[in-house]
Amino acid sequence: MKRILILLLPLLITFSHAQSGLKYSTVTIDKGYTSPKNNADTVVTFYLKYPKFEGSGTDSKIADKLNTMVTEITTDEESPVMNNFDSLVASYKEFLNDIGDDDWGGGFYVNKQLEYSTPTEGIGNFTYSVATYLGGAHGGFIIGYSNFSFPDLKPIHLDDVLVAGYSEKLTKLGEKIFRDLKGLTADFSLEGSYWFKDDKFHLNDNYIFTKTGISFLYNEYEIASYAEGITEFEIPYSAIKDLIKKDGPLAKFAK
Repeated sequence: MKRILILLLPLLITFSHAQSGLKYSTVTIDKGYTSPKNNADTVVTFYLKYPKFEGSGTDSKIADKLNTMVTEITTDEESPVMNNFDSLVASYKEFLNDIGDDDWGGGFYVNKQLEYSTPTEGIGNFTYSVATYLGGAHGGFIIGYSNFSFPDLKPIHLDDVLVAGYSEKLTKLGEKIFRDLKGLTADFSLEGSYWFKDDKFHLNDNYIFTKTGISFLYNEYEIASYAEGITEFEIPYSAIKDLIKKDGPLAKFAK
């Protein structure tokens, strides 16, 4: 017996954007497919949560652009299974057929969540997390960050907020925090244990500007084995005041 549960909760919570008067609500889509042999077991789950923006006048155009960004981030053009519940169920059934075991005790799931935040005036950002299991040895989990200016919604990078020549000091600070997090001494070689290019620590491009610092995140398999999981650490603004542009969007953190 097949049972599909669909829960759609638009306009669940409404917030006001401090910078422009924009509002956004949280939309949640939660769909489940139960086992034909046991209606109590949900064997396929598709979950998606994202912000939906709205505004009037000139703000309506900003809202439209933000909603387009949301769609682009949460849509995987190369894998229908990641976007469509029916495709996910079909993939699960195909998997059972391939392994020849209708009583397989596992299940498929796709869980995608996009969160919006505003660390300071003039900056907005998205945090996109995706958790999946589609058969195989284990599931997967990934988090991606994006930062953009307000109200023009252009991408913001480190070069936009930090002074020229920031890289060396920022990297040294990042490495110290990384080693402290992992319990590594300053002279411990990264060779073998971690997968940094040329065995030298580097900061990646997956970072987010928070209210307290710049947070860098390395996903599974990026710098170490699956067992190591995700690695995330934050370089506090208080440690890099001299690197922050005094006329940039992070200027207030340089005081």
